[in-house]
Amino acid sequence: MKGQSNVFAYLACYSVKQFQPSYYKYTERAYRVKDRLFFLRGYLQGFFVTLLLVYVWFFPERSLHGSRLDTIGDITGIGCLVLGGLLRIWAVSYPGKHTRSRRIKAPLLITTGPYAFVRNPIYLGNFLIGLGLVVTAEAMLWIPFYFFVFGLPYRRIVAQEEKFLKEKFGDEFDRYCNKVQRWVPQVQYNRSVLKFGANFHIKELGTTFGILFGAYFFEWIESPLHRAWLSTAYRWLAYLYS
Repeated sequence: MKGQSNVFAYLACYSVKQFQPSYYKYTERAYRVKDRLFFLRGYLQGFFVTLLLVYVWFFPERSLHGSRLDTIGDITGIGCLVLGGLLRIWAVSYPGKHTRSRRIKAPLLITTGPYAFVRNPIYLGNFLIGLGLVVTAEAMLWIPFYFFVFGLPYRRIVAQEEKFLKEKFGDEFDRYCNKVQRWVPQVQYNRSVLKFGANFHIKELGTTFGILFGAYFFEWIESPLHRAWLSTAYRWLAYLYS
């Protein structure tokens, strides 16, 4: 009887060992599929800017060039870019390099700095930056499309992040959600949270430079003369490598 028990125990352990690798592969694969949109979130912005550039090149809005509406649009667009860029830099200075991770990570729940006013300050900054590029490029017809393109993926991304934070921090995260809204900042003055974080990542400077360069290029390409330069350069390169 004792020998049979040992045999059954051995078979049970062997079955578990045989089952575990496939089980872990399945759960890991499911987690990756679920996280795929989060993984690609950094490429969504580049894809949108590329589409915007193609639209501006083939369908330029010449009726506003040099007018008062053009000036108002430039001021509004630059204002959104500056506000979004500053908000993003401020928000990144708290979690640091974890914001650039391809997987959801949160060593601790951050509720200070910009996170005391809105739960997703980095994504809100990204939204203002994208809106600033659209307005600066004078692609006014793209504004409704931009709300859709931004809202659809980021709604799912934020849902994934909040589920992760709920599972990790539990009631602490629930209390934070009850106090701070997801997208609309709460206007309040609290000197204790108006500080720059200590975990700013140096790679964020490259992102900021890319934003400034993109805004300048969209403004630069409005000029017919600059478009002619690019067309001439393209024809020259095509002739050179033909």
